[in-house]
Amino acid sequence: MADIAAEASISISLLYRYFANKHAIILAMVRMQMAEDRENLDRVPLSTDLVAELSAAYAAWGRGAADVRHAGFLSEITALGLRDKAVANVLRRFERESRDDLVKWLQRRAASRGMEFPESELRLRAVFLRCFVVGLAVHAVHDPALAPTLLHDLLDRAMGQVLEGGAPVS
Repeated sequence: MADIAAEASISISLLYRYFANKHAIILAMVRMQMAEDRENLDRVPLSTDLVAELSAAYAAWGRGAADVRHAGFLSEITALGLRDKAVANVLRRFERESRDDLVKWLQRRAASRGMEFPESELRLRAVFLRCFVVGLAVHAVHDPALAPTLLHDLLDRAMGQVLEGGAPVS
């Protein structure tokens, strides 16, 4: 608790005025981060160049930039979700809600380009995109010096499949 209070620049007694215990603080942090993630998706324009955005995010994740959600936090809350049922429930609800939000975003993006996909296809693409981005964040920590051309080619191919409707390779 002392570390959390110090990080927040408040006293431990003030911290306990708002939170009953460390568990309550952690749940609040997880909920806050998840809400922020959902709000960020709402602000992504349909015209966004996701290859450029994800390339920039990869670089930020790799250097542990304070202005982006750190892959370490993702890993920590995932591990906590394995041990704590309340955190697991928050994470599961977030995944369902963010997947639904992403399906709507993909639907609007496709419509803006005169394309249409069945909802089942959009759900598949949304799950792939969530898994891909989370994996990318973790990979950025493992290999922050990945060759930019290799990263660009990977992102270009993956986003082309997910966003533009390319047929599966297999």
